[in-house]
Amino acid sequence: MYPLDLIFHEAWQISLSQIHNEGLLHPAGPGIAQRMVGCYMYITPVAPPPPEIIGEKAGLFQKRVFYVFDHYDELWGVWLKKFKALGEEMNSIKGPGRIP
Repeated sequence: MYPLDLIFHEAWQISLSQIHNEGLLHPAGPGIAQRMVGCYMYITPVAPPPPEIIGEKAGLFQKRVFYVFDHYDELWGVWLKKFKALGEEMNSIKGPGRIP
């Protein structure tokens, strides 16, 4: 794989786990675990937390998720602007030429 192509395989798991645990606080979804061994990727779910932790996270989840639903268009616009700027920055990077 080309060097920057691996970032997808490494970053999506981190992003998924962060949005579940820190962003929306999904009550029973602590994310996934991923490991790359050689050219194989192994993915497995992480066991849910104890019921008392799920209960605590459920109240926070309701507050956060409905904010996202109510402000989706605004949040999407902010994210899209950042994403396009990142794409322009990546396109402006000049390398030494084709990598064999």
